[in-house]
Parts: sequence; C-alpha cells; structure tokens
Amino acid sequence: MFHPLQFISGFLFNLYSIVLISVNIYFVREWYYHKDNWQDENYVKWCLAFIGLSFLFTFFGKFFWSLILGKNGQDETNMTRSNETKVLDRPDGHQIFLEFYGNPSLQPLIFIHGWSSDSTQWYYVKKHLVKNYRVILMDLPGSGLSTKKTQPNEYSPESFAIDLDAVIENLGGIKPIVLGHSIGGMTILSYCKIMGKELFDKVKGLVLIETTYTNPVKTSLFANLLTLLEKPLLRPLCHLMIWFAPLLQLSNWLKFFNGSLHLSNHFTGFAGTETKGQLNLTSFLTAKAPVDVIARGMLGMFNYDATNILSQIDVPVLILAGSKDIMCKPEASYFMQKNIPNSKLEILEPSGHLGVLERNEQMTDYVEKFVQNIVKA
Repeated sequence: MFHPLQFISGFLFNLYSIVLISVNIYFVREWYYHKDNWQDENYVKWCLAFIGLSFLFTFFGKFFWSLILGKNGQDETNMTRSNETKVLDRPDGHQIFLEFYGNPSLQPLIFIHGWSSDSTQWYYVKKHLVKNYRVILMDLPGSGLSTKKTQPNEYSPESFAIDLDAVIENLGGIKPIVLGHSIGGMTILSYCKIMGKELFDKVKGLVLIETTYTNPVKTSLFANLLTLLEKPLLRPLCHLMIWFAPLLQLSNWLKFFNGSLHLSNHFTGFAGTETKGQLNLTSFLTAKAPVDVIARGMLGMFNYDATNILSQIDVPVLILAGSKDIMCKPEASYFMQKNIPNSKLEILEPSGHLGVLERNEQMTDYVEKFVQNIVKA
C-alpha cells in the first residue's frame, strides 16, 4: 500500500539517486577537463573508472541491493496471469479486469490487492488455493489491467466497494468469501457499510489482511506526527504528485533500476525476511503503478473511516496482522477483532506490511482453515 511513510522514505532514498547522478556529472566534468593533459593520465583513468561504476549503480543497482537485502528463495514469484479472464464494464466508463483460477463449481474466493500493486501480488495464493477453491482476482481501477476511473476524484475505498459489488453480482447469486490486503481490506469494510444488513445475503465471510478501519495515517508508525502533517503537508504533496506525475513516473523507474525502491520497500514493507524475488516484484509494481492514480487513492484514504460499521458485521471475519507492520500497525487489527462480533485474529510473524509475500505459507494456512470452517458449516 502506498502510505505517507513512503513519502518520507521515498524522499530519503531519492537522495541516493541524486548522489549517483551528481557523482556521474562530477566525474564526467573532471574527465572532460583533464583528458587532454598527459600529466593527469592516472587521474583520467580514475575518473573513467568512477564514471563506469556510478553508471552501473544508476541503471543496475537493483541487482546489488536485491543480492544484499533479499534472501535466497526456493519458490520465487512471477507475474503470469490466467488464461481465463473477464472485463467488467462499469457505468462511468472504466473497466475492471478479473482473472479466474480453479474449478467454477468450487467455493469462490475474491482477492483484492493492496495499493501501488495489482493482482500479480497473489502468486502464492494461486499456488496454494486453486486446487480446492475458485480463486477470483480483481485489479482495482487504474491498477494492473483495469482502466482508470473516468472521474479522477473517485479513487477511494468507497468507490472501489461499488466495483466489488459488481464483481460479486457477476457470480450470479453464489456467495463468495472476500479477502483484501491493505486498501483491499478498506474496500471490504466500505462494502460492509454500503450493504449494511444485506451483507449476510451477499458474502459468506471476510478476510482482512494487514489493513485498518480508519484513515491509515492514524494507525501507522509516527501516527501523531503524520496526523499533524496531513493537511499542511501530505495532502498538498498528493496534489503535487498528480500535477508532476509524468516526471515522477520516470523518477520511479530510475529508482527501480538504481535500487532505491528496493531499499525503501525493504524498510517500509518487510520485516527483513523477504526473498530477492519478492523484493524485486514489490519494487517493480511500485515503479509501474500510475503516480496520479496512487496519489488520488491516497487522498481518498485520508477520508476513509469504517469504525461505526465494525460492530454490525454479521458474517465470520478473519483478521491477519503483520507483527512488524509499520503502515497498518497490529493495534489496528486488535481494535477490529475487539469490535467485530464473529472475528478471529491471527498474527503473521515475522512480517511487515507485505505478509502476503513474506509469510505466504503462514497466511494461506490461516486462510484455508478459515474457509474450510465456513464451507463445512
């Protein structure tokens, strides 16, 4: 999920990109002024060496940081998609892209990814759950293969909940279990608000993964400081992101190649046990996510609050929290478990905000046990 903390980490690790570019410029300048002076032959060679080294880190640094930060994984992620897909046309003109896995006669599970990501983040879900369930993955508007909203101010968990309702209606009356990570969980709770007492007739159960019940600024690390900064700093920064989106998109790709996105995601998204492939996938998804869409979604999240609906949710709920999640702290999950009547809380450990990757086996085990209990009931 894109989060105000990533404003801060993004700024800090932008310095890394600036240093690399500055080093390039400095040594190119030095080489140019000394290249014709035979007395400076050794210095010129050193300049060329530093130019080559900084060039390598500028465009291939991601390999170095993946090697340093990521663990060796036996089962690395890939971004393959299903051959069975569908596009839902929405009334305002945008389209929701859906992927289907597994036997259509099995219990359907709908998965909603986090922000600055897409449905390819569910690689391990597809591997572990498709044998026994009908797995349905949706790309949120403006993410993955779903198109952007035609109304630019409608990127919010509430508007995504309306799209989720269309996905559920597409099942033709079969009640799914809906699972959401980060903003996906916020979308689910917003759907609960919209449905109210009709929720029981729509879904069999819900899984909230590393998410929150209110403005994510209020349930993150440094919540008090970020809350104070929201109106004077964070909201204006989101608008600046929208205005300068093309430039920032190029910057994101540069940060992906030089590895500063890997550094940022390592510290804000994981607990330090991620594999090289998981770190690279997360950084790639961050780089390719449309900057204007991400900023508009963040503005929508600032206004999100589902506190009042928690006590009214009348279906079974599984809550999964990352033990070291700094973007949606475990305290938010404890609060939801305390206030949602038929809910159970499990802790992914050790896990940052991206437990769907980092603790994938633990997560899918909890999910499968939860789903089995619902299906048997």
